[in-house]
Amino acid sequence: MRGRCDRSAARTNPQAVAGGKCVKFWQREIGSWKKKTASLSFEEQGAYAAAMDTYYTLEGPLPMDRLAAYKLVGAFTKRDQKALDRVLDNPALFHENGGTLHNARADEEIQKYRIYCENQRRRRLGIKR
Repeated sequence: MRGRCDRSAARTNPQAVAGGKCVKFWQREIGSWKKKTASLSFEEQGAYAAAMDTYYTLEGPLPMDRLAAYKLVGAFTKRDQKALDRVLDNPALFHENGGTLHNARADEEIQKYRIYCENQRRRRLGIKR
């Protein structure tokens, strides 16, 4: 559909959402980021950043299936995959829920974004609350 984010396509090809109405950016608060990533290696910080970019692109959780997660996040080398494994297995960053990997902060931010978008849609259509 033109002008809409095709999240089903994004699950197999994150680049498919370019130009759609998906979350276009996510706010990385430096203090929060440094606190969350203080125990991560440089490689793991990169893997976490890539995982979060993917999470926001999908507007939802990452798959539990590691091969699918590697493909979505772009972890193609063994070294990248090991770094991503350490990040996804870190309970301070991700938790399993319903067969997918969730990040609590991202889930909150995505929900806020969806409410904002719905309010904007209603305003364009002249719908009162």
